[in-house]
Amino acid sequence: MLSGCGAIIIDFRMYSNMSICILFELPANSIKTLQKSLSETGLVLFEESIETLAECASKLEELAVPRDVDIYGTLQITFLHNEPDLRREIPPFEL
Repeated sequence: MLSGCGAIIIDFRMYSNMSICILFELPANSIKTLQKSLSETGLVLFEESIETLAECASKLEELAVPRDVDIYGTLQITFLHNEPDLRREIPPFEL
């Protein structure tokens, strides 16, 4: 989904087995492609998020932002399941 839009994943954080937050960089002219791609994934999306992407694409066109400008975004995915929180033991250490 992100790579198909020309996005590059810069960083990600997993929060146990509950969610993941992905930081990405994307060419400004690819926001509409990202919006379409997200809509076609079958994921449950907040309507507000899709509207915000559309508004952002519109504003960038209105401001005539050059195509080679990259923008940054985050994608927060929450996993819905009945599994318990994933816990990992951290071994003791000394400084």
